[in-house]
Amino acid sequence: MPADSESKLLKAQLKAILTEEREFASRVVYYRRADTQSPWWYNFIPFKFLVEYFGRKKETTQFSQKHLRFKETALRAAEEAVRSGNAERARQEMKGELREFWMREQKLESREVYENLSAMMDLLLDHYLGLLQTREREYLLMLRRAYQNRAAYQEFLARMEQVEHAVDQGVVDALGKTWPDPYIQSKQKAIRDVRKRELEDAF
Repeated sequence: MPADSESKLLKAQLKAILTEEREFASRVVYYRRADTQSPWWYNFIPFKFLVEYFGRKKETTQFSQKHLRFKETALRAAEEAVRSGNAERARQEMKGELREFWMREQKLESREVYENLSAMMDLLLDHYLGLLQTREREYLLMLRRAYQNRAAYQEFLARMEQVEHAVDQGVVDALGKTWPDPYIQSKQKAIRDVRKRELEDAF
């Protein structure tokens, strides 16, 4: 168990990471809506700015809940790995939580989606663990210390995009919908745009 100063550092790091993930979700929704053309009749709505504000707020809440669910699980596992010094046990507990979610709450009968979600969780755990081990308090400083250079962080982002795309496509296929799905396409583009900006900020 870390000493008191170590515990305070860890709490500050966790707060910085979670704050960044929440802001990331908000930026994705903002980018997606900015890139989506509104129907012609939208211009005739009185107080259009209020409609847009509440629409974006609702979408941000919904997207954040889905986006943060798996990330918070992986972040808790990374925290446990740091506190206990046993990353493998933390990983197994994380996988157990994912299995519990899949069996109790998820309605999709797709082994492919489950395996890709599991791979995504592994990536996230390794990412967060790397950030927490830097001993930096600010998010961008954590990124720079953990990845050292642009190419290494770019490689991680490419791997995340690949597995996220596989999850999205698997969900669409399992639901019997046609790929590509317009909403998912716009979401994926927004995520790429936000990550590109983050990459520029970090390196």
